[in-house]
Amino acid sequence: MKLELPYPPSINHYYFTARNGMRLIGAKGKVYRDEVFYLCKGKGRVGGKVKVVLEVYPPDKRKRDLDNVEKGLLDSLVYANVIDDDFDIDDKHTIRREKVKGGKIVVTINSL
Repeated sequence: MKLELPYPPSINHYYFTARNGMRLIGAKGKVYRDEVFYLCKGKGRVGGKVKVVLEVYPPDKRKRDLDNVEKGLLDSLVYANVIDDDFDIDDKHTIRREKVKGGKIVVTINSL
């Protein structure tokens, strides 16, 4: 399965820590998660253990940590029922590509 998805908010904007210490999805995270849900609707599902390749096309030339992209994106794929759980990812590769206006992520998911 191959999906082209919007560039996610940084993990620092996807989640926030409540006063009681709980980690919750913030407003930007909910908007992104819902957008991924909508874009993945009807695209199918890959169950069981999976291999994931993330091709990251940043929106600009700012320095960005690739791992800040992964968590929110993968959690959104679980929410969209594309994969069972990000625990089931046994093989993951993240590749930074050239910048594109607005940014995007190309996600390839295969069963293992």
